[in-house]
Amino acid sequence: MRRGRMHLAVGGPIDPGLAWERYARPERWSSWARHIDRVDVDGDEPRIRPGLTGHVASGPLRARFRVDAVDEAARTWTWTVRVGPLRLRLAHEVVAATQIGTLQTGTLTRLVIAGPLPVTMAYAPIAAFALQRLVRR
Repeated sequence: MRRGRMHLAVGGPIDPGLAWERYARPERWSSWARHIDRVDVDGDEPRIRPGLTGHVASGPLRARFRVDAVDEAARTWTWTVRVGPLRLRLAHEVVAATQIGTLQTGTLTRLVIAGPLPVTMAYAPIAAFALQRLVRR
């Protein structure tokens, strides 16, 4: 299957530290990513870290994930999500923004989705909607 990459960037008014905390704590994912019904991590880890594994549930779909890299200082992280033979790699970044359109301060979050082209294209609008909620109050 042909591979694809989608690049998304969304800005909003919240503090970058708050946006990062929404990423860093898996129990918060479903509060801004409405397509995620539940997150189960393997073990008792409350924050993302390299090697963290678990499952995300979306309706009847249950996907296995592994966090590949985390840089708390740079506010970046990458994870791989797998459903059967399909794999997506998602690279996230949160940056402070001094001006986003008419906003004077806030957050810009970026996401690169890599995987089978039809899957990346189908997931991009869902991810964009979730990112809009991530950076909103």
